[in-house]
Amino acid sequence: MDYDEFASGEELDQKASKSFATATGLVSLGMRSYRVDGPCPRCGHRMALNGSLDLLVPSGPGKSRRPVFEALQSKDQPAPAPEPMEVPLRCACSHKHEGAPGTATGCGAEFIITIPPSRIEVRR
Repeated sequence: MDYDEFASGEELDQKASKSFATATGLVSLGMRSYRVDGPCPRCGHRMALNGSLDLLVPSGPGKSRRPVFEALQSKDQPAPAPEPMEVPLRCACSHKHEGAPGTATGCGAEFIITIPPSRIEVRR
């Protein structure tokens, strides 16, 4: 299968959600992270990723650590129920596909998976 940096769309998203049916999420101190492991919905090669959907920005003029600060303040309260987590991904298989730029691996497909609340752990 050739590399295609424009491969995306609802059909790939739906196929990806099935491919990564065991994806898990974690919400800790207001920060969201994920783990996915399964076949790319386009090329079928295995990919495994751990990532974060949020970045902690250092404090300073115009910057805030408010989400973490608020999470620390409310640690004695029950954790809120998680919401579905939408995770944007790009094929990260280790295969070199024909037409890929330079030494890039992966088929170029971009897709979004949704991790349901039942597979998201919330920690205080």
